[in-house]
Amino acid sequence: MKLNPYLEVIIAATFGGLGGALIKLINLPPTSVTFFRFIVPVILLYIFIKFRKIELFKGNYKLMMTASLINVIRILLFS
Repeated sequence: MKLNPYLEVIIAATFGGLGGALIKLINLPPTSVTFFRFIVPVILLYIFIKFRKIELFKGNYKLMMTASLINVIRILLFS
C-alpha cells in the first residue's frame, strides 16, 4: 500500500507527539519507560527487515560497532 508522503510524515509526527504525552500519564520509573521506548521500535524494525529480506551487514563491522557503542553511551548519558 503506497501512502501519500505528506500523510506518512503527519502520521509519524503524530506518533512522536503522542508518545511524549502518553508517557507523562503513566506512573513508571524512567528506566522502564526508556526500555519500552527503545524495545518497541526495535521489534517493529526487526519484523520489517525479516519480511523484506533486507541484508544490513555488508561491510565495515569495526566502524559500525564503534559508532553503535558511541551512540549507546550518548543515549545512556542523555537519559
